[in-house]
Amino acid sequence: MPDIEKPEIEILKSFEAPIGAIPERPVDAPRDLPLDELVVVAEEAYRALDA
Repeated sequence: MPDIEKPEIEILKSFEAPIGAIPERPVDAPRDLPLDELVVVAEEAYRALDA
């Protein structure tokens, strides 16, 4: 089975949403969130950029 290339994930310390991109739910400051929750927040931010 060939090796699958895994994308690198960069966790940003801050995020500026474009005008009009409002998160569906408020979130705590990133420093207060566990890593798995940060991943969810990042995925939501990317979906907001595609909208």
